[in-house]
Amino acid sequence: MDYKTFNQELIDYLIRLDKYFEDNNIVPATLGEKKSFNLTSSDNKCFFSLDMNRASNIDLKLTIQTRYLNNNQWLIRLDLNGPPHTNPDGTITNRDHIHVIQEKDSNILNIGYNLDEFDKLLFKHTKNINKLFKEFCKYCNIEIAGDYQEVL
Repeated sequence: MDYKTFNQELIDYLIRLDKYFEDNNIVPATLGEKKSFNLTSSDNKCFFSLDMNRASNIDLKLTIQTRYLNNNQWLIRLDLNGPPHTNPDGTITNRDHIHVIQEKDSNILNIGYNLDEFDKLLFKHTKNINKLFKEFCKYCNIEIAGDYQEVL
């Protein structure tokens, strides 16, 4: 795998790659807090960050994203109660959406999908931060092992 050329093949590989928390003490961000967790790939060649932002004054506003640290490029970002997103094709998401990065014609595109249309098996618990955190990790192939502590 060529880790230097950021293209769709690498993006797909990075998203599929199993990832593990470097710290076994996993506590999602509480209301008013931002947190970042370091992640390592199963092949120990790629490093990621899972960033969680609940620092807004709006009670249910949340952003969770995974970043590929080798070039600091985010791969997947979940926004709840965020501003709508306009896609390159002109479609507009609602406030609850997920972004999945894509490469097309050598351009990196930020594509947003409404959660209610994205995956019928995931992201159903938008009011429960702990279930949502676990669902996001599952979608991003991040294993939650060790001491997971639920938050309010």
